[in-house]
Amino acid sequence: MPSPEYFPFTSISADVPHADAFPLDAPRAASPFISSSPLGWLWRLFGASSSSGDDTMRIEIPRKPVQDPDELNLTTALQYSPVTGLPRTKAFIREFTERIYAPLYGDWTTIVHAGSTEGCGSSFSS
Repeated sequence: MPSPEYFPFTSISADVPHADAFPLDAPRAASPFISSSPLGWLWRLFGASSSSGDDTMRIEIPRKPVQDPDELNLTTALQYSPVTGLPRTKAFIREFTERIYAPLYGDWTTIVHAGSTEGCGSSFSS
């Protein structure tokens, strides 16, 4: 595997909305164009932004773990990963699915894949 010292980034940062910025039960839009459009959520996303920066928070992903070796870092994320996917990505997708979709049976699983065709192929060949 290549040395992380050759990776072209020392850190990656972004300003992202707070975790509660998109409620699960979003109110209907006032404009009939926005509520009837299939991309209404996109119009609401761009229309609801404010110029104050209070509605976002800054996250930064360092090259190497700072405190806990299991925390998100570029040394792990940019390195070759197992064919089953990065463990943190798999855990996030599983938790997201459990919280948002609440599967009704206990033996469900998720698959990390590169696209719908590859995902179907992985599902059918398992």
